[in-house]
Amino acid sequence: MACRPSAFGIRFVRVAALASLAALAPGAPITARAETQRIAAVVNDEVISGYDLEQRLKLVISSSGMQPTDEVLKRIQPQILRALVEERLEIQEAIKQKIKVEDKEVEQALINVARQNNMTATEIGSFLAKGNIDVSTLRDQIRANLAWSKLVNQRFGPRIYITDEDVKTELDRMSQSIAQTQYLIAEIVLRVESPDQDEEVHKTADRLEEQLRQGAPFPAVAQQFSQALTAASGGDLGWVQRNQLPTEVSAALETLSPNQVSKPIRTAGAYHIIFLRNKREAGKMRPIMSEAAERGPAAQRAIKRVQLKQMILPLPANASEGKVKAAMEEATAARAKLKGCENVEEVAASNKAFKVASLPMTPFSQIAPVFQQAAMATPDGQATQPFHSSLGIHIIVVCKRELGDAPREAEAKPTKVAAAEPEPGLPNRDEVEGRLYNQQLSMMSRRYLRDLRRDAVVEYR
Repeated sequence: MACRPSAFGIRFVRVAALASLAALAPGAPITARAETQRIAAVVNDEVISGYDLEQRLKLVISSSGMQPTDEVLKRIQPQILRALVEERLEIQEAIKQKIKVEDKEVEQALINVARQNNMTATEIGSFLAKGNIDVSTLRDQIRANLAWSKLVNQRFGPRIYITDEDVKTELDRMSQSIAQTQYLIAEIVLRVESPDQDEEVHKTADRLEEQLRQGAPFPAVAQQFSQALTAASGGDLGWVQRNQLPTEVSAALETLSPNQVSKPIRTAGAYHIIFLRNKREAGKMRPIMSEAAERGPAAQRAIKRVQLKQMILPLPANASEGKVKAAMEEATAARAKLKGCENVEEVAASNKAFKVASLPMTPFSQIAPVFQQAAMATPDGQATQPFHSSLGIHIIVVCKRELGDAPREAEAKPTKVAAAEPEPGLPNRDEVEGRLYNQQLSMMSRRYLRDLRRDAVVEYR
């Protein structure tokens, strides 16, 4: 059976910024350690400068929604530098193999990124300029992704042959497992290439998980950091059964409820962070949803974009009941002083233990579930009651909401909900063939890059 080529995952960034506007203001230093004139790394005699690293750090922070604190930057910088090294290896190999990426392809990809964020390419350039980010940084990342995608498809695509028997076997396996509980999940995968990387990758995974719990959108973080093929789609794995996942991930999945993010999970060769979007018990026609999610589709469609601020009073995960109670009292007293978003920083400054995170006007679908619930339940200019999470005590203030057309009653029916998140079932033969093709292509791509790293001369400065 002829195998129809399918697009290899291209990790386009999403530029909808969730970081503090102040942190992206012109002239704001991203880190004191990333001096622009120094050499960060040398890859086969080709230099990655401190400026290159600083620019990519700014781009990742602005597009992933992470807060640009010194600790966050310190944790993610090694991961970003490794990504730049791998990107340089990919470009070098693409040039060696005479792979060409035309400027018009890059510009079209940039337009696609803009459309994903309800912006024009010009608006993206202006947005990046506010954070002292050269638009060439984004173009370079896009060019590298396009070149590697072309190279991998050209080199390995013709070698992949999916037979009718392969498709039948996979369909049979899926048919046998259809009666099992099914999970709608997304993933972030951070690979550990050697034992000496384990601690560093683990710390990066911990930091990403903390940022996700503070409100960074899972799709944006997955697109920037995940090393799985699913990164191109924001980590989306679709509906799966437990037997389709690594044993360690499967076990962790049982401890999660819908709209929860897992702690980093160590498997053979990687750390995984899992976002359980939904769950469907065997034999039931509708997914299990939280109360907010059940009432959410109509409200979610009514809110197009939202601007929020968050006050956080950090607490250890194992804080005593007494400390939690005392912190809740402090937060309640602070909430009483709030006058909408205009004095959040002032109120937080009165108690130096508070931290403030700002969310500029952002598409509703891209924010974390806890922020969605706050936006749906809290009027503009008001704050939620303090609530406790594993990170501490939170207060979310709704600054402004941009509403769309009110949904028609028919749109709120379960059939419409299922259209947004299709009921799990067996895919057709073409979908199975494409899935098997991409799995093999992804495996070959990882091996190819591993060989390039092994043979390269890389010096970190």
